[in-house]
Amino acid sequence: MFRRASVLAAIVVLVLTFSGCGPSLVVTSEEEYPLNAMVSVIDLNGYNGGIRWYPIEPGEQPRITITKEVRGSDEQAMQQFLDEILLEDDSTEFEVVLRAVQPKLMKGVNGSAVRFDVYAPPERITHFFAYTHNGLIEVKADFRGYLGLNTSNGRIVLWSGQGEVDAKTSNGAIELGRVVLTGSSTFTTSNGRIEGVVILPPTGRFIFETSNGYIRLRMPSDTSGTFYLYTSNGRINYYLDSEGITQENYLCVTRGAQPVVDIRTSNGSIEIVPDR
Repeated sequence: MFRRASVLAAIVVLVLTFSGCGPSLVVTSEEEYPLNAMVSVIDLNGYNGGIRWYPIEPGEQPRITITKEVRGSDEQAMQQFLDEILLEDDSTEFEVVLRAVQPKLMKGVNGSAVRFDVYAPPERITHFFAYTHNGLIEVKADFRGYLGLNTSNGRIVLWSGQGEVDAKTSNGAIELGRVVLTGSSTFTTSNGRIEGVVILPPTGRFIFETSNGYIRLRMPSDTSGTFYLYTSNGRINYYLDSEGITQENYLCVTRGAQPVVDIRTSNGSIEIVPDR
């Protein structure tokens, strides 16, 4: 049973009229889901909306804000549809598991979305899972554990933190602020760039892969490991060594047996540069 703390916002209806079109309405509601002090795992499944994890301010209560939105042309049907958006709650004392279920579209409803905004102290969260269709996933909190992130259309953005990461998007960039990886991790997108600062541990396998887009990673100049760099159409620039290496299509650099780093793109350049 989904536990509701309080309704923060009443129904809001915006009427937008376009030339040659009928009125377009948006109906939204907002709820809070409190997080108790024992929660260490957060697992969220939304659709057509973003999932964001924010750092918490001193004295602020940990919580998840859940925003539902319905778009259409019939306010009564939209209100009914909004009420029928189900939030399955399989939570326990130690983990929060919420899944948004979209009802079948009805006349007067064009679409809907469910967005999650998480406010939780990163030192308490060991595992954070986020899955959404058509939306951004952004971790602004300085995470300290495992991230499992998956979106079908949208960017994935990590500001900073340390742990293991599996991040996948179909269409969108993967942007990394400064991420310290502690174990094997993967970053994959079908269409979009991958870039940011990455610090690797002594062992593990690390995959950075996109079909269409460039990959630009900054690492400490003394990073060890075996690097496999592939691009079908583009140039490879590897600058961790003092002289630097520039090559087309494929490059293997061995600076130790571990970790193993695979960096691949079909159409785009690859650049590995020192993080100064």
